[in-house]
Amino acid sequence: MVIIIAGFVYYSNSFAMEDTTWQNDYYFSLDSYDNKIQLHKYLGSDKEVILPATAVISGHSYKTSIGASTYQDCQIDSFSAEEGVVVYTGSFL
Repeated sequence: MVIIIAGFVYYSNSFAMEDTTWQNDYYFSLDSYDNKIQLHKYLGSDKEVILPATAVISGHSYKTSIGASTYQDCQIDSFSAEEGVVVYTGSFL
């Protein structure tokens, strides 16, 4: 946001990223050392899942990775992931 007062320009949160909410459909853990969000279990009800490559939580960006059996026993019809998502073996068993 840019605020102009008396000819001066102020930048408010100019580099802050807005938090995402898609990750709330998952049981997940965060690895702040490697900047990764590890998805363990899909809890959502969407039949078509589109997985973003990043999640933003409290203004911090995390790269998405899918753990083994993340979608096991889930009734999804289609799945797609943005480029950069790390998929581990067994994610769809």
